[in-house]
Amino acid sequence: MKAYSLLVGFGASFAVLRVVHQVPRWQAPKWANACLFTLLGGLLGARLFYVAFHWSYFATHLVEAAAFWLGGLHWLGMLTGAYLSILVLSARWGVAAGVIADRLSPMVPPLTISLLLGSWMLGIGYGGELPENLFFAVRSADEYGQIAPRFPAQFAAALFMLVFSIWFETRKWLVVGGGSKAALMGLGMAIAILAFTLLRVDPVPLLMGRRIDRYFAWALTAFHALLIVRQFYHAKREVVRG
Repeated sequence: MKAYSLLVGFGASFAVLRVVHQVPRWQAPKWANACLFTLLGGLLGARLFYVAFHWSYFATHLVEAAAFWLGGLHWLGMLTGAYLSILVLSARWGVAAGVIADRLSPMVPPLTISLLLGSWMLGIGYGGELPENLFFAVRSADEYGQIAPRFPAQFAAALFMLVFSIWFETRKWLVVGGGSKAALMGLGMAIAILAFTLLRVDPVPLLMGRRIDRYFAWALTAFHALLIVRQFYHAKREVVRG
């Protein structure tokens, strides 16, 4: 757990540094605080959703509900909390949420990668068991500590996020502003999460006989795809008007 905390802490610190590095020096404190506020919102949301999804346990262990340091966070709650934090900042600053999201979008790759790799270290979200002789079969643990050759679902999703972020940094012509940068980065993150949910085989709650996390991942991917369509549609209209 200590290694996981260190890895995620490093990812969060690097995420803040990426944002601060890309703003004028006199604006650095403002955006550093915005990053920390968004991280806090993500943490609170992640814990709240985890407790909600495991309410059968926490109903009789309410004292442990706030003890996030014991483990137990949900990625959907983390994103929900982060998005709500951006809306709060938007209302407080009087700045469009898309503009703030664009500025904070450099946080996405290091946070996503560190959380996925941290999950790999803890045996959370593991892939299916594979024959020992396959080159991509990696001996790794499940949440019970059982070691077996498995498909590294967490690492594969983290690798996709890394490749996507590198590609994204070299395709600045795709960005037209007003939230499009955040929408495109969010789509990359959503695809990484979707791939992760499709590859993982650890037990999770089911809905209509299917893993509930996959419904969330598909919805997240569709949401960011619609945001991109909306952003480029409005950008095209502005060009026509101009």
